[in-house]
Amino acid sequence: MKTLNFFLIRHNPTGFYLPEPAGRMGRGGSHVEPADPAADRPRIFPSRLSATRALAQWLRGKHHREWHTDWETGHAEDDGVSVEPVPSRKREEMEIIEIAVTLP
Repeated sequence: MKTLNFFLIRHNPTGFYLPEPAGRMGRGGSHVEPADPAADRPRIFPSRLSATRALAQWLRGKHHREWHTDWETGHAEDDGVSVEPVPSRKREEMEIIEIAVTLP
């Protein structure tokens, strides 16, 4: 048997988990809020490092990609990313937990 380890991000006061983002190509992880795992599948990370990085960005707030259209060429141009803080997000309320899956 082989055991695989994965990581989830849990909101301790509610026991809910950060869910899979529903955006295009799995994007939008900074826009989700902890959800009941019975309603929304928790987001699964392959390493503690990837979960730590995702949590750090989620705690910063909602990330918005800024675009504008160059009216002369008609092309969209990337202006970068802005971050909208979410005051209710608190590091001390969040925890990265490890789960093990044993394959037959």
